[in-house]
Formats: sequence, structure tokens, C-alpha cells
Amino acid sequence: MKTLLSLLFSFVVGGSSWAVISQLPFQEALELLMKPVLEVRMLAFGDLMLGRDIARLMSEKGEDYPFEVIFGPDGIDVNEFDLVTANLEGPVVKAPKRSDLFPQFAFDPDVVQGLLNKYGFNLLNLANNHTWDQNYWGWESTLGSLHEVGIATLGHPKNLFEHDLYETEVNGIKLGFIGITDVLKPFPVDWEEAKKKVAELKQRNHFVILMIHWGTEYKTRSNLHQRDKAHGMIDAGVDLIIGHHPHVVQESEMYQGKYIYYSLGNFVFDQYHSEDVQKGLGLDITISLDGTIDVLEIPIELKKGQPRLARVGETDILDER
Repeated sequence: MKTLLSLLFSFVVGGSSWAVISQLPFQEALELLMKPVLEVRMLAFGDLMLGRDIARLMSEKGEDYPFEVIFGPDGIDVNEFDLVTANLEGPVVKAPKRSDLFPQFAFDPDVVQGLLNKYGFNLLNLANNHTWDQNYWGWESTLGSLHEVGIATLGHPKNLFEHDLYETEVNGIKLGFIGITDVLKPFPVDWEEAKKKVAELKQRNHFVILMIHWGTEYKTRSNLHQRDKAHGMIDAGVDLIIGHHPHVVQESEMYQGKYIYYSLGNFVFDQYHSEDVQKGLGLDITISLDGTIDVLEIPIELKKGQPRLARVGETDILDER
């Protein structure tokens, strides 16, 4: 845990904050300097899909099936995190599905609301190519179902930035999120508008985080377009990029001191056709008021769509912390 002392020496030594503190009585100044610097911890995952075979397995094995291992006694303690997020790949609707679309996803509100709440999810990205599977009424149902139980959302499948950014303050740290989907040809990304929105978010927040749906499915390396746009968005003010859509883990990169995760791969998904689609990556992200973002990678593996911590030899990945 950082303290105000380390913050001052790394961030504002010689500035007005130090001048003020130097005038305080010794004991009062010492207590102030030793106070922890405020932090936000965020847990981020890739594609989360609760329909099709996952829904069948939940009906057979219980509604907790998707998360009972990854968040079980030998998994991750979600109570340690302020924000728990993923890309929700599909609409939340309680109505007949469309018959003219394949593949399509739809998740029962009664199941999803209780399940996501129980396991601490409080921010979901909706900027993807399946949120619109059930058209406008499915979109409205999704927003209503999630917001009703206090789960925040960001992003729009049509990239309507005006209404689908998300801003929050946690532990005194202001965070601005922007969601983009770069895979739907009828709704291309207006990158200049996106950069303007980033600049606006940056004026109001300490950090700006981009969650983006992009890339080529099943390719384990990012493409030139992804890299070019990622660099441009960081140049515009984004502090962290979290990508998804390829259904496999792609590489990460540090650019201008900022993390870029091109794809976190699958988190919960009923794809079994290769080893790559049954691997994912979670991110344990610590955001500090001193301007730093630290990331611990959490490799996961999926067995019949159910995520669990990957093993390094005989050692659980979290034992290395």
C-alpha cells in the first residue's frame, strides 16, 4: 500500500502540497504523511455468455455453475475488489428469441440478475456485436434488467458515445469509462468523436479506461488496425485499454507507459473446438491516486464453459502473489 509520503516524493515534492505540510506540527505532519494513498481495485474479464450450452449446464448443475469454481474457496475473492467487470455477450430478455438470426444469445433476467449480483459484478460492457441480437426491445430490456439490480453498464452496440459512457468515483478516485465496438460494419467507429469523448472524460476524471470489442476471431495476435487505434486512443488520453471479441487471449503491450490488453479471451463461453478458446485472462488492476496503474495477470482455463484458475505446474496462479 502506498502512503502519502511516497506520493509526495514521487508526484508533488517541491509543490504547494509539500509547502503546506512542512508548516504543520511534526506529529500532525507525520500522521498525514503515513496515511495510505487512495486506491481502486478492479477485476476484469473477457467474454461472458450465459446462454446456449451454458444455460443448459446451469439448468442441470445449478445456477451457480459458471462461477462456483473461479469464485469458490480455491479461487478469487471478489470481496477484495471495488469493481468487477466483464463483456456481457448478449441481451438480457424474457421473451421468445428471434428465429431469423444465427448465432444469437439471450439470457433470462431472473437468472442473470441474481447470479451476477451474487458474484459481485457491478459494471458490464455492452459495446459488442451481440447486445443487439434481440433488436431495440432487447436493448431496453437489458438496460432495465441490469440497472434494476444496481449493475452499471457502458457502451452501445451502435457506438452512441453521448449516452453510453460511464463515470464513477471510488475511494476518492474518479474513473471515466468508454466502450467501443469495432466489429459491426453498419455502425463504424467515429474515431475522432471517440477521441473527443476521451478528452472530455479526462477533464472530469483522474483516469480514463477504454473497453473495446475488436480484432479477428480466433487469432492469438492483434492486427495492425488494433495496434494503430490503440496507440491513437492512448495518445488521446486513455490510461488503460481492455479488449475482447477474438475469443482467444491476445498479447498485451505497454505503450507510452500505459497497458494495452488486446484481448482477454473467453471468460464463460460454450466454445470447445480448440485449446485457445478454452483459455482466458483475468486482470487484477490497482489504480492509485499517484497516477499509477498496476496489473496482475490471472490466467484462467475453461472446462465445459466453466472458468477456473490455471495451474502453473502444481501451483495455483494466485499462490505467486
